[in-house]
Amino acid sequence: MKTCPKTEAEENSGTGCPEAGGPLEAPSPGAAIDFDFCSRCPACFSGIAMEAGRSYRIEIVGEPDGWSDGDWSASTVDEALKGWHDVSDLPRKPMDWVWRWALGLGIDHEARTKRRVRDADWFRIFLAVRTDDGSESDPIALETSPQTFQALAAGELYLFVNDSPKRYGNNQGRMRLRLSPA
Repeated sequence: MKTCPKTEAEENSGTGCPEAGGPLEAPSPGAAIDFDFCSRCPACFSGIAMEAGRSYRIEIVGEPDGWSDGDWSASTVDEALKGWHDVSDLPRKPMDWVWRWALGLGIDHEARTKRRVRDADWFRIFLAVRTDDGSESDPIALETSPQTFQALAAGELYLFVNDSPKRYGNNQGRMRLRLSPA
């Protein structure tokens, strides 16, 4: 099983995120595989082999640990699955009016439109498959826990949170997930 970075230095730098490749574990019928997922990794590879067209069940085990994106945080699975939609979901602080005013004028339009999955909320959890040739399946939103989904390609399962590719550095937290054939 691949795990996300364990040291604070690795987590703060974004290094140590599990990379694609290496030996993969295929889930056997009736058995489940647990793995860690951290929000700081742009692609958190699981080490789990997926079979194209096969249905799988994935669930979050326990509550998220320190799950946050800058000023937004989630302490429950339901909050983590929802992500955040816009600045009205963020906590209020002194001088927030300046930030909210700038967003309202579209000054931060570029940041809002640079989410990996443009039509989905910030910090929504997605899963996808990277194939042996390096191509990637379309991402599937993790909307409930547990959730059943069909693998769109054969290869290694990976997860990510919906964020701007340049903004993963302000993400924190990890969660444990469990995958089994459906």
